[in-house]
Amino acid sequence: MTADLHSVVDRCLIELDTLSKYLKKRKTVQVSSVEEKNIAKATALTWFNKHRLSIGPMANTSPNAQAIDRHFQELLAYTDKLTSRTKYEAAIKAARHSLRELRNDVVTFSLATPPTPTVEAAPNFAKIVTDPKMQTVLARRWNECQKCLTAEAALAATVMMGGLIEALLLAKINGLTDKAPVFTNTKAPKDGKTGKTLPLKDWGLRDYIDVSHDLKWLTISAKDVSAVIRDYRNYVHPYKELSHNVDVSTDDALLFWDISKQLVRQILK
Repeated sequence: MTADLHSVVDRCLIELDTLSKYLKKRKTVQVSSVEEKNIAKATALTWFNKHRLSIGPMANTSPNAQAIDRHFQELLAYTDKLTSRTKYEAAIKAARHSLRELRNDVVTFSLATPPTPTVEAAPNFAKIVTDPKMQTVLARRWNECQKCLTAEAALAATVMMGGLIEALLLAKINGLTDKAPVFTNTKAPKDGKTGKTLPLKDWGLRDYIDVSHDLKWLTISAKDVSAVIRDYRNYVHPYKELSHNVDVSTDDALLFWDISKQLVRQILK
């Protein structure tokens, strides 16, 4: 369910961005051309006839899904008359916002029907890691995540997941022949005094995730949900856990593992 919803949201956001860019090509106040209206209509109908069906029960239970319905209905109504470009853009912007909020609903929905712990073989890390020893380390970390889940060590499992993702992103960077796109990326962390990119040993999980998304290794959905794992990983520090009054349940950790596995698969592509 998590992967399906994120894929649907990604496709919808891409389609809305495409529509927005197309509408901005012309400078008339109102959208009057048949071509523009047909593209807007097709974008809205794709939501109703395809994407909405893909998200299952959430389409009828999530207020955000219902808000998306309204925004696409607005777009359809606009195509039947002369409507200003600003109104089209406002509907597109509102639909984007509701789609991103819909992504958050998957957490509530999934916790209502928590996944069952299952043991999966580690993926083929050799796709991006050539060092056999590092492949073994990554596979061991994958397996340790699952052992923690089986033992109902929820916080330990979540911390391990964050470590696995960070280690895999670092391994992917280290495997690049040309690392220039990584170190010159605008999202790379900089030294406050010199303005130079920090060495990898000083990067945090947030930095790896932000740069990876900018390099198209992770989708926007993956970047957003990985923030949850990134934040919970910080509770490896007992005082932070105490001050934030955090209690990670086994159901939480199972959901995080589902998200982590999707992130690993994207990184390995």
